Amino acid sequence: FSGSTPQVVQARHRSEPPRPLTYVRPNLPPELQVLLDATLAKLPADRPAAAATVVQQLDALLAGAPGLLSGALPAGRSFRPPYLIPVALGIAGLGVLLAIGAVTRARATGEPAPVIVAEFEGPAAEVELTRAFRELLIAGLGESARLALIPPHQIREAMRDAGMADSVTLTPDRAREIAFRLSVRAVVNGAVRQPAPGRYALMVSSVDAESGRMLTSETESASESTFVPAVQRITSRLRRSLGDRRADIEANKPLWQVATPSFEAFRKYVQAVDLGRAANLDGSNRLLREAIAIDTGFASAWGVMGMNFIAARNLDSARIAFAEALRRPGRLNDAQRYRMEAEAAYALHHDLTAAVHWYGLYLQEVPLSVGGRNNRGLYLSAMGRLEDALADFVRAVELERGGDGVAQPQLLNAAIMLWALGRSEEARRYRARLSGPFADYAALVDAAVEGSWTLAESLASRITADPAAPSWVRMQATGTLASALAMRGDIAAARRLIDTAAAAGGTEGRWYLRAARLMEDVSGKAGPLPGPLRADTSVPGTLLRAEWLAAGGDTAGALAALDAALDRREVEGGWFGFGVEAVRARILGARGDWGQAARLLSPLAVVGEPDNTAPDRIGTLHLRWLAADAWERAGRKDSADAYHARLGETTRLAANQLALRGLVLAYSSRRLARLH
Repeated sequence: FSGSTPQVVQARHRSEPPRPLTYVRPNLPPELQVLLDATLAKLPADRPAAAATVVQQLDALLAGAPGLLSGALPAGRSFRPPYLIPVALGIAGLGVLLAIGAVTRARATGEPAPVIVAEFEGPAAEVELTRAFRELLIAGLGESARLALIPPHQIREAMRDAGMADSVTLTPDRAREIAFRLSVRAVVNGAVRQPAPGRYALMVSSVDAESGRMLTSETESASESTFVPAVQRITSRLRRSLGDRRADIEANKPLWQVATPSFEAFRKYVQAVDLGRAANLDGSNRLLREAIAIDTGFASAWGVMGMNFIAARNLDSARIAFAEALRRPGRLNDAQRYRMEAEAAYALHHDLTAAVHWYGLYLQEVPLSVGGRNNRGLYLSAMGRLEDALADFVRAVELERGGDGVAQPQLLNAAIMLWALGRSEEARRYRARLSGPFADYAALVDAAVEGSWTLAESLASRITADPAAPSWVRMQATGTLASALAMRGDIAAARRLIDTAAAAGGTEGRWYLRAARLMEDVSGKAGPLPGPLRADTSVPGTLLRAEWLAAGGDTAGALAALDAALDRREVEGGWFGFGVEAVRARILGARGDWGQAARLLSPLAVVGEPDNTAPDRIGTLHLRWLAADAWERAGRKDSADAYHARLGETTRLAANQLALRGLVLAYSSRRLARLH
């Protein structure tokens, strides 16, 4: 040890582990390094109980590999450093416009150095422990401002390009091949061994991806109770060897603080995340509760539980979980906290302004985050800030290291923004880079924008007949097919298609019910309240029920439903959209006050509803039709003409509204002709 004064040297002797011998002897057997670490442990209880124990372990080492202690490797055997793992962004598509989540941190004044972390090696009976070690190391490396960890989805795409199956393990050799394909400079390998019950040897190394030359090798010994501090030490040394500055490392919160001091709690957390990804939300929450019982301050575990509750649409429980996470800001780094604030603002309150604000702060911390850039673009588009959203989507495409194959959500989002801005030729350049379901969705949007209904019917028929089509593509295809049928005069077939699809329930079912309500409004027919709406207590469902009742002349029932929705406005006001105004306008119309109804609807029809993330709210097409109809009934045919003309425009229409264009156009042109 060294230091500026004797007191500093003495303090380092008491508190710091010695530098591993592998710094100067990389080929040293890891078992020997573990033994050396044990003999030098600061606490007597962590050291071997007797010299005879040390002799026995040395004898075992010599018997297994004669000559290792003299530095000569036995013939036919080479020591392979522990495996490195690809550090990931954890990106997951959530819908169209497609939301993406990103967790890798990469704030820097210069370009962060990309790193791939390979799968870790460990005892066959300790798969969960090995995986938890890997994820804990990833959490530590993710604190670095100078390292950019390559996300799993980019690695999987590169593996497919290299002809590797998704099921193969990312060994060190495969990781080097992927690193070469992605122009990544370093690969990190790791391993854990168990020399004795309750004792673990942790090993991590980094290698130059091109030459295979070892850059550094780090080892630590640990027990269950000292596992997290051991990973903290090993991560700090690894970051230093990969170019991180000591001051930056020391400025970060320690790993126990941004994760948990309990390795057992972290193991449960990792298993819970895996179960959540497999859609086993109850199992995931059970393990998260067990992790929180061990460490009640485990903010990340509270946050994941909040996301699970959102996925299950249990918003009251989600609020409690997020509040518990954000009540512990000291247990989150800035990037984690900002992203959690953003997702809570959107998912719980649909507070788009707050979500954009928090993602702005997040991107200051993580400027190279593909998911952060894409998600902010998503929320900007929902606010109607289409140019700003487009800039974020385009930047997200540029940041995607894995190429077009993994940039599909961002490419599609950029194309949709360009169509909404009336820039179809540019949109088609992005469309040409799409494949699979993303290409199908873009083709449906393009056909609806152009009014190519014969082509639209052909595309939509193929997609709706494909059982493997994702639900978000199937929704667009079903709506587009109904539009195409209406445009060729088969209104009855279009309505049957919509009514059948409405049985899906939830947000998707309400979108179809809104399409059915639109068909009744444009046709001038008022059918009975659909069964699914009678028991739907969600805010969008309650508002749609109120609209339906008002359209049928039941103003008392409509007011009762409206009051039920307004009771929840303080908590869920962001999800209302223009639903309250639409109900009030319908009630005014039912009472014969069409002029006041038209004046209430007109500004809403001009602004429109650009939010594609809330398809069960009243949309722009519907608002424009209601405004046109109200002005016509009020005797203002010039104003009615202006709003009917707007129905033919495609700019600033959300993609889910483009799918329904034909349902309106089939009637709007007839109305326009009559007005003229």
